[in-house]
Amino acid sequence: MQPITKNVLWVVGIVVLLGIMIGGSLAYFSSIRSQRGDIQFAEVSGITMGDIHPLTSENSLIIPGDQIQNPISWQNISPIDHSITRQADVFVRVRLDATLDTVDTNAIQLIFQKPQQWIWGNQGYYYYTGYVAPAETIAIISGLSVSTKLTRMYSGKDVNLTIHIECLQAPYQAYQSVWADAPQYWIDNYASTYEVTT
Repeated sequence: MQPITKNVLWVVGIVVLLGIMIGGSLAYFSSIRSQRGDIQFAEVSGITMGDIHPLTSENSLIIPGDQIQNPISWQNISPIDHSITRQADVFVRVRLDATLDTVDTNAIQLIFQKPQQWIWGNQGYYYYTGYVAPAETIAIISGLSVSTKLTRMYSGKDVNLTIHIECLQAPYQAYQSVWADAPQYWIDNYASTYEVTT
């Protein structure tokens, strides 16, 4: 028997190695396919409100104890693009910011049309006790009240007002992260009891 030379061993080694590589790559079959598509997010909107009456305009100067008539309502309406059909129930909260010479003041307060439907919370917000369904309208305030305990520092001054109305989707516990500072009573009795409707 003729001895195996180094060259022959190299050939055998390469053939075995190639066999393993080829065998390994043929042992699994795979395929990749990509499909592109778009999704469109729903939106909520629909604040209906009149202008806040200016406190220093002619014939509307304000004195302590006055009530400023300024009805504000909110509707969970469809977006302008009517091809978007998905709408969601929403939670609503409201806050009034009033400043005198850039300093916050509680001289002006909201007058709710239905006070029993609102819960005072943190950060100056009032939370609506329930949710607003698509196309539903809720009455928020009928106006603003001016405190009777104002000092002379308010005389002849402007008080700047900003009313914030926020809505948040009710489904999927969005309030837990977005409105984490909501009052516990509102969470326990309203937000956490919400069930997704189809």
